Amino acid sequence: MIEGKKGGASSSSIGYSAARRKGTFYIDCIPEDDLGHDYVEAASPNRGISNDPRSVSGVYSSRGHGPRRPEDLRYFDQRGRTATRLMMKKMLADLFLTSKVNRPPLKIGIFLDDTSLPRWIEQVIRQIQASNFARIELLVFNAAVEEKLPRRSWWRSILRLLSDPTRRSQWGYQLYIKLDKIFFRQSNDPLDAADCTALLAGIQRISVAPIVRGYTHRFGEAEVERIRRQDLDVIVRFGFNILRGGVLNAARYGIWSFHHGDNDFYRGGPACFWELYEGKRECGVTLQVLSEQLDAGMVLEKATFSISKMPSLIRNRFTPYWGSTTLIIQKLYQLHTLGWDVLKQRSVPSMPFQGKRKLYNSPGNLEASRWMLAVALIVVGKALRRLVIGKQVSRWRIAIRRGKEPLYRGAVALQAASFQWVESPRGHFYADPFVIEVRGRSWIFFEDYLYRESKGVIVCGEVSSEGHLGKCASILSFDYHLSYPFVFDHEGGIYLIPESSAGGTVQLFEATNFPYHWKLRKVLFHGNAVDTTVFVRDGIYWFFTSLGAQAGIGRSLCLFYADSLEGDWQSHPCNPISMDVRYARAAGRIVEREGKIIRMSQDGSRRYGGSINLHEITTLTKTDYREVFLRNVSLDGIPFLGTHTYDRCGDIDVIDGLTQTSLAREMRFGEFLPMHADGRSTVDGKENGSRSQ
Repeated sequence: MIEGKKGGASSSSIGYSAARRKGTFYIDCIPEDDLGHDYVEAASPNRGISNDPRSVSGVYSSRGHGPRRPEDLRYFDQRGRTATRLMMKKMLADLFLTSKVNRPPLKIGIFLDDTSLPRWIEQVIRQIQASNFARIELLVFNAAVEEKLPRRSWWRSILRLLSDPTRRSQWGYQLYIKLDKIFFRQSNDPLDAADCTALLAGIQRISVAPIVRGYTHRFGEAEVERIRRQDLDVIVRFGFNILRGGVLNAARYGIWSFHHGDNDFYRGGPACFWELYEGKRECGVTLQVLSEQLDAGMVLEKATFSISKMPSLIRNRFTPYWGSTTLIIQKLYQLHTLGWDVLKQRSVPSMPFQGKRKLYNSPGNLEASRWMLAVALIVVGKALRRLVIGKQVSRWRIAIRRGKEPLYRGAVALQAASFQWVESPRGHFYADPFVIEVRGRSWIFFEDYLYRESKGVIVCGEVSSEGHLGKCASILSFDYHLSYPFVFDHEGGIYLIPESSAGGTVQLFEATNFPYHWKLRKVLFHGNAVDTTVFVRDGIYWFFTSLGAQAGIGRSLCLFYADSLEGDWQSHPCNPISMDVRYARAAGRIVEREGKIIRMSQDGSRRYGGSINLHEITTLTKTDYREVFLRNVSLDGIPFLGTHTYDRCGDIDVIDGLTQTSLAREMRFGEFLPMHADGRSTVDGKENGSRSQ
């Protein structure tokens, strides 16, 4: 068994806490969902991460003033708290800050209404300025924006509301927004205002009074020519209304604009509201090149995020807005390194519009009233349920079966009754099973999560010939969370890569005396990476892993490659290969059967760990990656709500299943399994004695 050094983050209930111990600052792990396996932890000094601002990897000023300070790029956790030190661990944007191509930097223009900008826009601008290949050369402000008026008295506000038919028709929606802010407000809302005056200081700026026709803005010929003379490569629109006319061609590669919504289903706004109203489980974000037709330009990239069951617009727009902040820097990086033709080839194919309405607008009073009634019923129902049965959280179980067809042979549903389910002790859940055969004996490795500690360790046990799991023991334990024990054999050795994003690394362990004795071979990657899966083909080592745009927010599947198992990772030019919540997290090992390479992914759209999707990888080279979706596979049978990990070795299948339990009951029980009685292990060559937990 391997154990981390003592003195780690203290045990706590599920949530956020901080403590100082012996001069070290810790931030406890925070689940993305209720015990949903996705954790964030701040880097502490005793984890070997430098406090020197110059140690920030790949973050350089675009203006040649040297490395930028860590606080220049701000990351937040999924509940909105600032996590500046998490920058020390690579996030998704860090892959796209440094170009090694010897080309002139891209010239960027930005359209704005004001220097007071939403925080998510501030983050996008900081990423551009932190890159070494793009410079913001011009700011174009909307001169037609009204000056902020002093706050009206309450009776004047009412009079204005009564005299304006448009405002009267949206009174119900405005009331919902106010109530939503009261009951579901959270810090670091992506739409909170940030003063960017200092951030944008020193950049040339002009003001343009657009020609206004309804919601459409056009620029005069003189203003368009003035902008063209700046020889801009890209204009990013963060201001003005719907743009049409000659200004759309004022930059070499057009005007890029966000649309917070899947433009195949939702055109118009408000962003993320109609997805909630119509019961969708995903919310899309589109980065497009503007055209004369609304929301019909070339789509450079599309990301898809899950919508929670909480009927709050503020809560549900948090992840789509923060999770999509990397889209601009990703595409600017690809434009600089690969060229415009590649961006056009990789653009998202246009699809027929499938929305229920031609154009969505703010809901009328009747629609808003129906929605507020539905919200009230949901909130009251949740409150009553918690009062009666307590807070319910995820409880995972693992299962084994022998002699059945593998999942990737054509199944669309796995019958829970066909498996032998392993019952975990009270206070624990078991998840993420992997199976391996060594010297004729089969072993299962899995996560043992203890609610009371808010932490998982890696456990293993032998599978009998009848398919039963024998006595289990802990083999890996640190002061941070571990899960997803990807175990595999390679060139005569047995290796293990656990999910250890809470520690900020991807670690490779080798068995010195399988299965209980392990040593750390190498830290493969420093970053907020989860569910790393290795696939070896034609002498190339492929590493699939999921990175967050922020601290655990908006996972994207990234691909790296190396010439050996311990070789330096090279980022694939197609990264990220998926920004879709249905496809971007691994659900088990990649298998090659009957000439096909099958990748399994977690479908997290309905809920965390809802089901498994199968994909066939059709192209896998150092310059190109392509896959096609095959089918979705669910776990059928009461009381299971989902599954998110599957593995097979020989004739043994292992899987996990999601149920629910009372958090209060689970918090009263539990200790981690002790290590094997004769187990001793080494970390960096130092022998550690056994310790039961």
